[in-house]
Amino acid sequence: TMRERAAKFNTDKVKQQLMEQEVFVEGYGGQVPCVAISAKSGQSVDELLDTILLVAELEDFRADPTQEASGFVSESHLDQKRGAAGTLIVRDGTLSSGSSIVIGGALSPVRILENFLGKPIKSAGPSSAVKLYSLVSVPAAGSEFVTFAKKKDAEIHS
Repeated sequence: TMRERAAKFNTDKVKQQLMEQEVFVEGYGGQVPCVAISAKSGQSVDELLDTILLVAELEDFRADPTQEASGFVSESHLDQKRGAAGTLIVRDGTLSSGSSIVIGGALSPVRILENFLGKPIKSAGPSSAVKLYSLVSVPAAGSEFVTFAKKKDAEIHS
């Protein structure tokens, strides 16, 4: 159908644009898996999830939840009521309320943590996406973060 042809054209266009940025997907001279999905209809989402699990298994990703957390900021903003906020992806360790976090050289206490549903949580383990509020400043997206159980240790790294 015309819709299928339009979708095929769009995915080919995206693959071409990725090549221009030196990201080579399967079928275009590379080994980066690529699954065309539709967020609107849900088409191929199961295939995408299977691909993610396969890549994770092949790459043998490991994390240690007993470590202090580290990861990166995926987005940030200034919340009118809660101040500077960021969405963080915990790459390793566990992010816990009460610890201290250093993001881009700025030291903040970890006070208000929420999960992806907006529900308050006390901690978040590896591969978690969390919202953190009451930061001392709005962090830049892509900034790395590390946490420390003791504020003194965090001050040395800020």
